[in-house]
Amino acid sequence: SYLIFIDDGAGAGGVAENWICDGDENFLRNRQLPAGVSIDLVNTTFTSNRTRFNGRGHIGNQGIVTIVNTAGNQKILDMNNRFGRITIN
Repeated sequence: SYLIFIDDGAGAGGVAENWICDGDENFLRNRQLPAGVSIDLVNTTFTSNRTRFNGRGHIGNQGIVTIVNTAGNQKILDMNNRFGRITIN
């Protein structure tokens, strides 16, 4: 699964830019991957397996994410472009 939220510290108990969805921070997406599909955390290169984008779409923690299915097929999401352009290999 993956979670996308605005880490702005909104609401009681919210802390801005702490990488945790707390307080009343706005959820944008909270998704489960399809059955048989997972994120390969061994081959994911983000520090602490997470990243963020600023308000202009620029990525703050560059890296790659590897998505794999039960048949062993994989796709690599390359997020090493500092301007936020994501490519799929």
